[in-house]
Amino acid sequence: MSWDPAENPPRIVTGDDVRVAVEAVLTAWLPNVLAVLGGLETPKSHKAPTIDAARLDAAALPILVVAVAGLVSPPTRDQYGVYTGRFDTLVNFLLRSASGTYEDTARDVRRYAAAVRTVFIEHNDLDGYAVEVEVTAEKYDDADPKVARTLAEGQVTCVVTVADINRLGATFTDPTSAAHAVATETTVTVHPAIQVGATHG
Repeated sequence: MSWDPAENPPRIVTGDDVRVAVEAVLTAWLPNVLAVLGGLETPKSHKAPTIDAARLDAAALPILVVAVAGLVSPPTRDQYGVYTGRFDTLVNFLLRSASGTYEDTARDVRRYAAAVRTVFIEHNDLDGYAVEVEVTAEKYDDADPKVARTLAEGQVTCVVTVADINRLGATFTDPTSAAHAVATETTVTVHPAIQVGATHG
C-alpha cells in the first residue's frame, strides 16, 4: 500500500516534540520502576535548577531533566517518501540519598539510572510515539565534591528514532510551482531615469 500525502496533515517533528514525549513516558512509568527498586523518590521537577546545586535543599530533589541535542545522523527517506530521524536524547538527574552519606548517594544515582533505562526498555516505542529507543550509555558523576560528596548526578543517553518527521502535506504550495508564482505575483513599475544635463555658461 502506498503512502498518500493528501490523506495526511502537515507534520514537522522538532527536538522539543521528542523531549515532551520522553518526559511524558518517564512521568507515567518511572514511579512504578522506582517503587520496585525501593527507597527512591520520584522526580520533584523536570526543570534544571537555577541556583547553585550545592545549595539545593534535599526537599527539592531529585530533579530529572530531559534534553535533546539534535539528530545523530541525516534523516533517511523510504520508498514512500517518509522521513525518519534519530534524535540524540539525554536524561539527566540530580539527587541526594535520604541518609545523606556519600556511599548511599553513589548507590542511589546508579539505581536511578537503572530505573530510567528500564523504562526505555519496557516502553521502547514511547507508548506509540517512536519507532525505537536505543539506550547508548549511563554516566555517574559527583556534582560537587565540596558538599561532603553527598550530591550526585547521573545521565542516561539514548537515541530516539521517530518516523514521519517531515511531511508538508497536500496543502503546501511548492514555491517553484506555477500556482505559487501566480499567487505571489507582484507588479513592479520601473520609472525611467531622469538625466540632468550640465549647464554651460
